[in-house]
Amino acid sequence: MAGRIEIPQIVCKKELQLSDFNEKVIPLAIKKGQGGQKLRIPFKNNGPSEVEVDFTFVKQTAVIKGPSASGSSQLTQSPVEFSAVPNTIKIGANSSAILNIVAKLKNSYQLANISKEGGSDSGVVAPVEKYNHLLLAKVKDSQLMFSFIIEASVLESSGKDSNL
Repeated sequence: MAGRIEIPQIVCKKELQLSDFNEKVIPLAIKKGQGGQKLRIPFKNNGPSEVEVDFTFVKQTAVIKGPSASGSSQLTQSPVEFSAVPNTIKIGANSSAILNIVAKLKNSYQLANISKEGGSDSGVVAPVEKYNHLLLAKVKDSQLMFSFIIEASVLESSGKDSNL
């Protein structure tokens, strides 16, 4: 064998480093009261050849809610369901591609929030709820996988557009 194997490196251009936990996350804002919300996540292939990547959200029985201001996290059920449409994208050598995803709040969560908000109109802003999900990226025809933590922040829907 005279060839050299080049291992691709897939990175998310939207990933942020959390200094408190030394972890990288992809922050996404999900608004309450809206149906399926379409979001776009940019990925870059830092490798020398084109790769085809399958993206999958890991189905979890519990996710980490937090971290909160107190620094503690807890396991809970996430009200957010993610799906990638389409789930396979080709990323050229040293170039970028966009993964389109749909985020949807579970009906049970929306109904519970409607009943909570029914009696209170005090003008108090509800705290942001954060849920972490795992997104796996598998390079086709190989066993190479990359993982990304999606931090879904569930926000109150307002009449104005917010830039999150």
